[in-house]
Amino acid sequence: MPILLVIGILLAVFVIFFLGPAIVATATVFARGTEVRLDAACASAQFAPYAERLKAARDRLQARRSVRVKIEAPDGVSLRADYFDLRAEKTVIFVHGYRAEPMLNFAAQADCFAERGWNLLLVTQRAHGDSGGKRSYLGIKEQYDLLGWVDWARLQPSVRKIAVYGISMGATTAAYAADKLDPDAVRALILDCGFPSPYRQIRYDCIKRRIPWRLLVPLIRLLAKLCYGIDIKTPITDALSVTTIPTFFLHGTDDKTVPYEDGRAIYEACAAPKRFFTAEGAPHVLAFVSDQSRAETELFSFLAASE
Repeated sequence: MPILLVIGILLAVFVIFFLGPAIVATATVFARGTEVRLDAACASAQFAPYAERLKAARDRLQARRSVRVKIEAPDGVSLRADYFDLRAEKTVIFVHGYRAEPMLNFAAQADCFAERGWNLLLVTQRAHGDSGGKRSYLGIKEQYDLLGWVDWARLQPSVRKIAVYGISMGATTAAYAADKLDPDAVRALILDCGFPSPYRQIRYDCIKRRIPWRLLVPLIRLLAKLCYGIDIKTPITDALSVTTIPTFFLHGTDDKTVPYEDGRAIYEACAAPKRFFTAEGAPHVLAFVSDQSRAETELFSFLAASE
């Protein structure tokens, strides 16, 4: 068989079985998608046990006065958030997860913070809801959006202290920013089931779905570099290993999206004062809700000690 024919066949196999799927996967993973909303999630087996409590918390929040605010990201994308001004000196910024919306991830947590008199800033991440942007970057570019929200929050009247609460991709966003946040303004980080890097998370998703990842995921990394200018292999531990901001971690032992072991490894790499909250049997994004009384006690004790 002529060598050119062999090369042609090999190239065709590579394009059909590896490059083509990698292009499709890259476009899909980073594209703007439809967010899962709280009412729809509560019909699922994962959220159903907590549905009544989550909806009640959501309703209490929506009964409070809020304003829709916006900022511009460093690359010009228009970003939106809901601000609940309780005239407090403390504000918590909530950063939701991938293809979620703030009320889905934070109804219970935001309700608890409001009951304790904190101002609330519920951020809508880029490529979600009515924030702009055609693509999500899995926390890598979103970290700079978060810096903008911190700057906005610290300019509000009476605000002296800020905490950032990120969940899933939102936790990864906050962790990437950990070494860039001003510790005089941001007094605490709360990282709930964040993934160590987009690369590791995509690899884990492929393994879970029995998709060959050894060539596919490196190709996705290469395409992300070429097309979007990001390196999805950058670990959040680079930032956490040098931050001085006290950090509270949460993770459920039955998390099938981001393994509990990954959460423990991230915690171990953090150089700042820290605490780890284990929610026995809790699935992804429900570590706080599943054991809420204990989570509240430990979290607000940690926050009080960090002031």
